[in-house]
This record gives sequence, structure tokens and C-alpha cells, in this order.
Amino acid sequence: MKRFYTLLWGFLLLFSCTKPLDFDQAKTFEAFPVFEGDIFYLDLHKPNLTDNQGNFRETIYDTLDFGVFKDHSTRNNFIKAEIYIKYSNSFQRHFLTHVFYIDNNQQIVEQDSLDIQPATSSIVEGENIYEYSKALNPEFVNFRKIVLKIDIYPANLPVEDELLHIQSKAKFYIRAH
Repeated sequence: MKRFYTLLWGFLLLFSCTKPLDFDQAKTFEAFPVFEGDIFYLDLHKPNLTDNQGNFRETIYDTLDFGVFKDHSTRNNFIKAEIYIKYSNSFQRHFLTHVFYIDNNQQIVEQDSLDIQPATSSIVEGENIYEYSKALNPEFVNFRKIVLKIDIYPANLPVEDELLHIQSKAKFYIRAH
């Protein structure tokens, strides 16, 4: 009886419905590597909000060099980037953060803004995701610097002893050769 069931099972497998394999799909297969990495982090404390004379700074700038697109092959094969910006704010102040992507000629090739609300009874936290593609903006691959411009409201003294933390990471999608 066991032999009968084995033969029946083999017969069913032999004549069951199957879809023919399409080996031509291998010719059109493309791999898209994804590279992830941290881009920046910034901590603003009480001393960062005043200058050497004790005057309030209404705007703070930070600049960082960015070298991923210095490589010709990376620029040519770039598809898109997803940039994540995460923040936590314990100040009772509003921060409007502008992110500028600047090329070697000091021209803005892309920009975004991040609206960080003031803390009330607890720390305000949030995360934004920005997507940039070569198809929508071919100039994006030309940026070499990121400039953060942070406008602070209200712009008055005294400054509370708190912290604004901003950090960013990115995923870069690249076409494989």
C-alpha cells in the first residue's frame, strides 16, 4: 500500500500544473546596491544661542563637507537618496531649520526645511524623510556641502539650559554596473 501512495504522489507531481521557467529574465536583471550612512548630528546647548558678548543669536549656521558624489562613477550611477532627519527639542523655543545642498560654485542644488516645535511639558521629538532623485533633479549629484541654517524663535534672553539634538542619516540607491 505504501508503494501505491508513493507512485500516486509521484504521478501527481509529474502531471501537476507548472509555469514554464523564463530564463530570459536573467538578461534584464539589474542589481541596485543601497549604501547607508550617517550624515550629520548637531547638539545646540545654551552657550550656542549667544555670542561672545552675551547677545542672542537669531540664526545659527553649520556647514559640513560631503564627499560621496566626488566619485564620477557614483554620480553617474546614482538613482535616488532618502535622507532621514531626526530631532529632539527640550527648549521652549521654535526652531526652523533649513537644509541647503551646495555645489562647488556655492549654488544651492536642493533645499528643504524642518519645522521643530517648542517643548512644552515634555521633549518634542520627530523625524522627517526627504527623497531626492536624479530623474527629478540631475544637479543633486553635484552638491559637496550641506549647510544648516537654524532660525530661533523667540529671539530673546534669558536662554534656558536645554538641548536641541538633530541627526541625519541617508540611504543612497546606486545602479550596479
